[in-house]
Amino acid sequence: ALAAAAGAAFVILAVDPPPAARLVLEGALAGLGLLWLSDALRLYHSRLRRRADLYSRATLLSFAFLAAGLLMAPSAAVLPADSRPVSGAALQAACGFLLLPGWAGATLIANSYKIVPFIAWYHRYSAVAGTRWTPGTGDLYSSRLAHAVLVLVAVGVALGAAASLAASLSLLRLAGTAFAAAGLIACATLAGTFITRPEQRSAVPSPPGMPAPAIRR
Repeated sequence: ALAAAAGAAFVILAVDPPPAARLVLEGALAGLGLLWLSDALRLYHSRLRRRADLYSRATLLSFAFLAAGLLMAPSAAVLPADSRPVSGAALQAACGFLLLPGWAGATLIANSYKIVPFIAWYHRYSAVAGTRWTPGTGDLYSSRLAHAVLVLVAVGVALGAAASLAASLSLLRLAGTAFAAAGLIACATLAGTFITRPEQRSAVPSPPGMPAPAIRR
């Protein structure tokens, strides 16, 4: 249904329909998107770890950006480009920030720091796993730097949306700086997973009479 609505919107919006038609189309797209989001949240909640990690935080942040963008989309489709105090064009640009670097960007961060370290681990350690100590995938990158990437993307999205609504070039430049910093840090940390050599952690001493804990492999 979402694909059919998107296809219809692509064809109909190209002929510049009246505001009522645009409102119906964007309302249908937003409603279907929110329906998907509610189902995704239900599925995600059933798999949620008790202790939040980077993947869960980035995923929840992406859901928040998606919801905000979907709720804003119908107004962005109806308001004319010269409306005041906020123009339709400004709302469209703000939606773009919420949906592209916001929803898609946070989703990319969540999956990149889940998939790339696993590929690096498999390439380097799968042949010796079980025969000697091997690090976990989380040991191949800095969690603090990965969270810094997520924070920078969130700041960039907020600044970009605010810049669109306020027509501020200064805010837009700050948003671009945040995105550039996030991209550089992400590329460096993800590439580093293929060369990082984590040190073996020593086992914690066991109390008297208790067996030693198993070494993580």
